[in-house]
Amino acid sequence: MKGRSPGLDPAANRTSARRRWRMRMITAIAASYALDELVLLLYASVGATTFRVPLLYALVGGLMLAAQLAVYRSPLAQASADPFLTIWFIVPSVVVQLAFVAIAPEVGFVFLTVLFIVFGFGALRLKAREAAITWGMTAVSIVVALPFFRGMLVIPVSTPAQRWITGISFLLTLGRCAVTGVYGSLFREHLAERTGALRRLTATLETQVADRTRELATANQELERLVAARTDEIKILRGVLPICSHCKKIRDDRGAWNQLEAYITDHADVMFTHGICADCLRTHYPGFGRPPE
Repeated sequence: MKGRSPGLDPAANRTSARRRWRMRMITAIAASYALDELVLLLYASVGATTFRVPLLYALVGGLMLAAQLAVYRSPLAQASADPFLTIWFIVPSVVVQLAFVAIAPEVGFVFLTVLFIVFGFGALRLKAREAAITWGMTAVSIVVALPFFRGMLVIPVSTPAQRWITGISFLLTLGRCAVTGVYGSLFREHLAERTGALRRLTATLETQVADRTRELATANQELERLVAARTDEIKILRGVLPICSHCKKIRDDRGAWNQLEAYITDHADVMFTHGICADCLRTHYPGFGRPPE
């Protein structure tokens, strides 16, 4: 699978994959803050706001990134079902943007457009319940922040420079929305790849289990056949054998008389070798002495 390390176990691979996705998240958020900072600096340079606003925004953005990175490395992130802790960072981001709307309403639309990006990205990860909670907390935050707005929220377009900067700001917002969509597509492709790999692995395991089951069934049948055959042999040898009282031949199931040696050889894993006992030697061969021990 793409991105997997053959030498690592599955748990280590998951941890490594989460770390990579989190670093991409941090990088994307840092780039977004940098674009907002650029727009605010441009507005400050043409007098639409003061330089205090972009400087304060840079400070808050840096603290947010540092906090997010610290939380990603904490046990909380390891134990959470959501590897990005989305809801934990959407709410502080919303609070920051609304606070800057109150601090700098003359460029407040910039921070309001950032809210669209925050929620757009969050929608890729939030479940319905989490999305409802986030939306509700945002609504409450707006109601609480309204009394602190010092003036009307305007879009700076009073000068040609401000109009150009406002156009750039809109284009950057649209671009980030597009990037968010691309990120969502990549994430869905990643999930589809993982799902496909799991399905292939499941199919392979099912095939192996089926093959092994057939092998075991065949082995069991052969074992049962051997056991049945041995059982039949044992029953024959342990049963009552009709034997001639004179020549010692044995009568089989078909009524035929068989030599004792032949019958036992046919019905058991036994071979005979012949010799002469001492009694027979004295009776039939009196001049040959003792048989060998």
